[in-house]
Amino acid sequence: MKLKPKDIKKYNKLSKKKPVMVRVGTKWYTWSEGDPKYGVFLTTDSGRDVEFDFKQIDDIEEGVMKLTKSKLKEIVKEVVNEAGMFDDYHELNPAYMDKFIKNYKKLNSKNLVKKKGGDVYGFRKGEREAHWKFDDDYKLYYDIDKAKALGLINFFNRAKKDHPWG
Repeated sequence: MKLKPKDIKKYNKLSKKKPVMVRVGTKWYTWSEGDPKYGVFLTTDSGRDVEFDFKQIDDIEEGVMKLTKSKLKEIVKEVVNEAGMFDDYHELNPAYMDKFIKNYKKLNSKNLVKKKGGDVYGFRKGEREAHWKFDDDYKLYYDIDKAKALGLINFFNRAKKDHPWG
């Protein structure tokens, strides 16, 4: 990759505000400091600075942060709390929602239904995570087999036997 002195100044300045990721071969480094006469210092994952010639640089990405394992775990944990707890969803006519809720409560008298914003959630009393969620887009998300979840609407007597939400 051919870099001009003005590019080097730009990346030096930019790297103080946000990460500038540099690829040399198959490895990615963080831009540390560049000098038009000598080359660029790039930082490894372990924090060590390594000097490279500008000709060795294959690619530069501005403002892209390299994820560490701890940052990735943090991001995944946030996403999984809601998205990961529901395995599947089904678009449901809102007219069927009342019947679904009624039968959900019939499964276990301690089952709770809570509204939060435009979404409706189903909980077992005392639990923090919902079994199902019905959102503004008329999608019913659930954490069990589709037949068991949707069976609560029209086939309650068949679905209630050994139902995981019961």
